[in-house]
Amino acid sequence: MKADEDANGKTVVARAYAKGPIGHNTTVTAGRIPLLDTYGMLLDEHMSGAQIDITSGSDKNFTTSLLAGRYNPGHDNPDILPGQTLKDFTADFYAAQFNYKSEKFDANAMYAVMTNIENTQSSDIKNPNDSFGLWGNAYTYDKDKMNIWSVGGLYRFDNNWGLLGQYAVNTESDNSDDKQAYMAELQYKNANIADPGSWGAYVAYRHFGKDVTIATTYKDVFNNQKGFAIGASYVPVENLLASVKYFDGKDIDSDTDADRFYLNLDFFY
Repeated sequence: MKADEDANGKTVVARAYAKGPIGHNTTVTAGRIPLLDTYGMLLDEHMSGAQIDITSGSDKNFTTSLLAGRYNPGHDNPDILPGQTLKDFTADFYAAQFNYKSEKFDANAMYAVMTNIENTQSSDIKNPNDSFGLWGNAYTYDKDKMNIWSVGGLYRFDNNWGLLGQYAVNTESDNSDDKQAYMAELQYKNANIADPGSWGAYVAYRHFGKDVTIATTYKDVFNNQKGFAIGASYVPVENLLASVKYFDGKDIDSDTDADRFYLNLDFFY
């Protein structure tokens, strides 16, 4: 179980679930479970539901994940930064995700659908101030469904360098910029909280269209933004992670300049 405090100081349960094997290659997780696409570009949240993971392949390096549940984001998740969450809505969520891992290359694909999207403010979509979904208390997503396709991978050149790429699209959206999310990230080394003195750095380009980037895990670029980001992480002592990130780009819809400096210390226990 994972408990946090909400914006009003009340204790809320972020995650509470049971997990166990069924047979040799299948694991079932049920309850208030983590909800994360492969690299967290679209989703780093939780939902009430179940997930089935099936491993296959000679080295068990291929995993099929099936998910179903009820999604109830941002407004009850204290981990999401202001402005980072795309929409404040509730919906039925179903997904199939496929992950392949090898020594040099990882690949992933996902199809996810959100149906019966309900606005937390009002069910009257004729009012332009109310909608199925909100972004920044101003944005209207006037559809009751999302169809999301995603594909990507990570290639390791050696023990230090890697190149990550990911693409996603919501085919229910009509706007070509808003319906797409993609990123390319060049990575150097990696900070390991169990290894004091370890560090890593990256440079990336990200485009997070607001009709598909629901609750991204990234803190440098938010939804409805595009541009370049750089960052580095360092472990000064075991279980302490220091991170610094900088973004320079634009807000997609308004085409206005945007930038962000992010500094964070995480203690793991």
